[in-house]
Formats: sequence, C-alpha cells, structure tokens
Amino acid sequence: DDDDDDDDEDNISNEGDDNKMRDEFDVQFVDVPFSNSQKSNFLLSKAFHDELSLLEVDDEAILVVNAGYPPSMVDGTDGGGDSSSSISDDETNIQSARDALLRELARTHALGGIDYEVVTVYDEPLSRPFPSAFIIGFKTENSLSNARFFRRNPAATDIDLANRLHPDSRFTINYDGPTHVQYTRPSRSWENWYCYHSSFGQGRQSCIGFLKSIKRKSMFVESQTEVRNDPIKVRGLYAVEDIPANRFISPDDAIWNLHIDEIEHRALLDFTKNYPDAKMYKALKDFFWMYGYEADTLGSTGWSVSLASNATFVNHACSKEEQNVASPTHWYLDNDGNWENFNPVISRREVMATVLITSTRDIKAGEEILQDYSSMVENRDVHPEWDEFLAVDLCQKGVGDILT
Repeated sequence: DDDDDDDDEDNISNEGDDNKMRDEFDVQFVDVPFSNSQKSNFLLSKAFHDELSLLEVDDEAILVVNAGYPPSMVDGTDGGGDSSSSISDDETNIQSARDALLRELARTHALGGIDYEVVTVYDEPLSRPFPSAFIIGFKTENSLSNARFFRRNPAATDIDLANRLHPDSRFTINYDGPTHVQYTRPSRSWENWYCYHSSFGQGRQSCIGFLKSIKRKSMFVESQTEVRNDPIKVRGLYAVEDIPANRFISPDDAIWNLHIDEIEHRALLDFTKNYPDAKMYKALKDFFWMYGYEADTLGSTGWSVSLASNATFVNHACSKEEQNVASPTHWYLDNDGNWENFNPVISRREVMATVLITSTRDIKAGEEILQDYSSMVENRDVHPEWDEFLAVDLCQKGVGDILT
C-alpha cells in the first residue's frame, strides 16, 4: 500500500544521504617503473597484491596501477613508449607480468584470484613518453567509489575539482571532467588486445558473438515487430514475421534510451524525499522504477528506461515457456561460464550490452514477445515488492506494466 511505499522510499533516501556525504576514498597507487624489470615484476606480481589487499582499507578503496603502454592497434601487442619503435625484452617481460596481474585481479577468490569485482583500463596519452596505461580496480561492484568513478556527466568531476582544490592552486593541467569521462571507456586498442589475447577474450562470446553481431545488419530486427492493443495488458509487442533465434529485438532501444547513473539516482531519491510535493519529480522516479531497469554492468551504474522505443511494450513472461527474448548475459561469461570482472568489449559498449535484448528461440509470426522481468531489478533490499508485483499484479491479474 501507499504507506509501505513511503517507508521503503525513506529507507532508500536515508541510505543515499549517508553515502552522499562521503566523497573521499583510499587510493592504493602502484607506479611500476620500466627502468627496473625486477622491481616492476614484483610490483605486478600476485604475491605483492595479495599483501596489498591485507592493508586496513575498506571495500571502497580504489586500486590504481600505472604500468606500461596501451596495446598496439595492429596485433594487440604492447605499443611501447614510442608507437613507431619496437619494445625491448624488458618491456615485453613487464607487459606479460601486467597481463598476468589483470587476470589475477579479475579472478575470484574461489578460483585463486585477488577478486576485484570491477577491473578496467584507461590510457593517458599526455603522459608519454612515460608509461601511459593504467589499471583501475574496485573491490565491490556496488561501492560508492565505483559509482562515482563511472559518472557520465563531466560537470560532476569539474565541480568536484573546483570544490576540493586549494583556492590558491592552479587548476589541473591534464585532468578535468571531459578527460575523466574518457577514462571510463577503454580504448579501441584495448578491445582489440582483449579479443586477440588467448588468455582473455579470444574465443569468448563478447568477442565472437556480441562484437561481431552488432556489426551485422541482418542481426537487428525492427520492422518485423508491431505494437498491438490488448484489452487487459493495454499494449504488447508482437512479431509480424518469423524471427530467428539470437536476433536483436527493437535495436533502437539502445538509441532512444534515458539513463541516470547511480549517483544521479541517489540524488533523485533524496530530492523526492526532501520535496514530497514536487509531483513531477516523483513521477520521474516512478518512471524509472516502473518502466526501467537497473543497468549495472562493467562501465555502467544506475538505471535505464526506454525513451521512445517499441521495446517498452515488451510484457513480462510468467514462465520459462512463455519467454522468447532476454538480455544475453552469456556475453559477460568466460569460457568456463564464470562472470567476467574485466572485459573491455562490454565496458566500451555498456549501453548496447545492458539495453539490447535478443530472441532466445525462433519466434513465429503472431507471437507476443515476452521477457522475464525478474532480472530487471537486482537489489531486492531496495525493491522488496518486486517479486510480488510480478507474481500477483502481472501474472495473476494479467495487467500490463505500461498502463497509459
């Protein structure tokens, strides 16, 4: 009922207020020299980072490793300090040690790894000829430090800098808000390296499935669907032609899509709590909660919702037999079926990876396109009513989610 909803909102907002106050985090910075291969190999070793993880820092701490140079666009090997020259044997050894560290950082404790839930890489070309490649690690996907790093609005970083720098200091020369946004997306060279490397993406679905599929027009289905009225559900999306399995449904959903990152989401929750009579803002919050979904993946936090796409009329599948489309989560898995914590392909195209849905089987003309909504809300602590809403309102009563 309405009273329960208000209680849930208060709990969420209070949590947001507590987290909003924190904007300082421990950073473990490891600067790996290229002039001393023995020391470099040690600083990139699992043994060193196992010891580093024992330091008394909380799960909000950020690991930053400055090591080497971004890979070459040609063959995925290290590009060296000067892209026109070959790299030395020492640099090659350090590159191999860095590759090994990336594997260990993203590998879970159960598999003997260091277990950072989010690992990404970025380049800083202005630092050349000094090492310009950086590894970033976050212990937990749901950490506030991870959410703040992956903010999409460059103004947020610029204002942070203005507030935090000493009044008499000069503004940073190389780093600002737009630069930081670039840091949140690995470069194309890292994507090529990942798919080229046998210990990483070579043979994995993100490279041979997702990356190849998004470049083929035949994989996208748009004109083969239409919206139809329904006396109970109001609207639904239907196939007007046979649709093969593993096709993208309503691909324009990735274009006509509205997203707020987790920091913006928390700000919206706080705002609606502080100004409960601001009905349009409450409606905006409800719009994301009712019609949207959590878009947490590598390189992304927060919520997304269809802005002007027919995909918004895909109704809930009440059984596995009814379901014929889904978010293709197998793109995030390694060859052993484990969830990947480091994947430049997904991090570079996090919108397409979280928004697009694919046909899970052949769909016949006339069939309604249905998706299991249960995975759209991951945090049941924030939305304890979600499972009951699916089971009772959608499946027992049969009403649609899009009511107007």
